[in-house]
Order: sequence, then structure tokens, then C-alpha cells
Amino acid sequence: MVLGKPPRVKNLIIDLLVKKGKDGIYQKDLQELLGISKSYCSEQLAHLSEVDRVIARRKEGGLVKVYHLDFYPGLISGVLRVGMLKSSEYVPAIAVFEGVLTRAGFKMLYRFYDGTRELFQDFNKNTLELMLAPTQAVIMSGMVEENLLVLTGLASGGSGIISQKAGKAAILSTELSSMISLASETMLEKLPKNIESYDNPNSALLDFKAGKCNMIAIWEPYFSQLLEIPGNNAAFHYRDAFGDFPCCSAAINLNCFDVNRKNIEAWVSEYTRLMNLDGPNNFRLKEAEEKVAKATGIGLDVVEKSLLNYNFSNNRISLEKLKKMGINLSSRQSERLFFPGVLT
Repeated sequence: MVLGKPPRVKNLIIDLLVKKGKDGIYQKDLQELLGISKSYCSEQLAHLSEVDRVIARRKEGGLVKVYHLDFYPGLISGVLRVGMLKSSEYVPAIAVFEGVLTRAGFKMLYRFYDGTRELFQDFNKNTLELMLAPTQAVIMSGMVEENLLVLTGLASGGSGIISQKAGKAAILSTELSSMISLASETMLEKLPKNIESYDNPNSALLDFKAGKCNMIAIWEPYFSQLLEIPGNNAAFHYRDAFGDFPCCSAAINLNCFDVNRKNIEAWVSEYTRLMNLDGPNNFRLKEAEEKVAKATGIGLDVVEKSLLNYNFSNNRISLEKLKKMGINLSSRQSERLFFPGVLT
């Protein structure tokens, strides 16, 4: 048997489940790895399950498979897992999640991602029920996977391209950035031909500050943080080319929507209502701002300031602007992909 007090055993179980991720582990294998008895293992799992840290599922042949709550590949009653990039655009959405869904009895779990690739992978593996992500990427994923419903656009503005005098003539950008294609139409002669891709915004900031490139396409609150550095300038604002088209959107797993339709519709309704009334000034944002500040490593004051650079009042997605981005939806796709009233 593993030496040490029960808390140590519980921590070892959690660590193993996190490492196993969506694959989980059979309880008998967990017992063998930790060198503990079946009864003692069941006792510890029962306690962890009570505090919502693990979830056990009985599989074929009577064997029990165990998962960490974050990585269980399927719906969990009373739990909604939300994945998002590290962006302040999502602060009001988080606040409304807390105001509507937590009050309805859901346990909300938030995971922040450096890039869209890993976020979409987890969503498509059913370890996330909701995601907040770039609109263009969300729609393209939905067209291919047919597993999501776009609930609403979130906000426009709040991102762009920062330039500096130092560095080689190149631009740092994410691989799924709509900013580059849009910027190319409006400032083609000013953009460097070379594009360096990044997955992690924090490492990209370090590269930019070190002079790896003289331009970077970035979102808030990183955009505001960079503008505080003398010599940095806003070379391009998202809003100048995209107007009120939402940068990012909220999307939900279709199975989750079918099961929780009433509560999800209540969230969409409340988010739209509040944003159209007076934007995020309608409710308390502090806890949501603190979550984003912690995830990004950027000061709370900068996160708060960055919200002023968004327009939260238009949550609709323009079909005409999607076509300009090269996304041509069939009538079937338009009907299947979007919550009523989102597409215009």
C-alpha cells in the first residue's frame, strides 16, 4: 500500500487522472499502480467524487473506468465545461454564465487555452461542452465536424496589429487569424510578406519584444499591454476592416444543447439583452476579470481597460462578411449551424 495519509493518495489519484486525460484509467489498474486495495481505492474515489474532482463510469464486463472531471469524454449531469482562448473579450460571457447557469444549478468549469488548435481538439473529443473562440474558426469547424451550434457573436473590435521600429520585416500571427486576411485587403502595401506563426501569445510577446518581428497580430488584453510600451503603435485595428462583425463567438456541443436547451437559451437571451442595453456596464465583472487576468498573467487594471476597446452591442454574424472571408454557407449549413437570429 502507498505510504502516507489519505490526502497524499487523493493527490496521486488526481495526478494520474490528469495525465491519462480523456483516456481515463480502469480502477483495477489504478489500484495496481498505487499499490492499494480495492476497498481503499473505492473509498478515496468516493470522496473525490463527492467534491466533484473525479467521475467514475462502469464499462463493459463490470470494469470501472475513472476520469478526471475535466477530461471525461461526454456529457456530465449538472456540469458545463467551457474552453476559451486567453482573451478579455470573454469577460462578460463568463459573468453571464455565472449569473444564469450557476444560479440554475450548474457547476461551471473554465479552461483557458493558448491557441485554437488544442481548444478545438478538446471540443471535438467531447471534453468541453461550450467554447468561446474566433468566429471564422468556429464556423469552419462546425462545417466540417457538424457537432456544434453557434449561439451568439460576442464582441467586435478589441484586437489588431502592433508595430515597432525594431525587428525584421515580418509579422507574428496565429495560424487561424482572420486579422491577416482582412488587414491584407486594407493595408496590403504596409504589411510584411513574411508571416511567423505562434500558438502561445505570451511567448509571442517575448519574441516581439526581443525584435524577432516588427509587427504582431494580437488580441486584448495583450493589445493594450503592448501599446503601453513607448515606440509601439497600432498599425491596424480589427474594427477598421471588420466593423461590427464579432471577432469571437460562443458555440455549444449539439448533444449538450439538446439536453440543456432551456438553460442555454436563457444564457443567450440574457447575454444579448445585457449587451444591447449598456454592454458590460450592466453587471459585476470583477470575478470574471480576475479569471482572465490570472490566465493571461496581465494586470487586472489592463484587463479592465481593454474592455473599452470592444463593441459588445452587436452579437449578430453577417452572411455577407462571411462570404468576403471565403466562407460560403449553403442554406442547409446556415440553418444547421446557427442559433435563430444569429445570422443576418
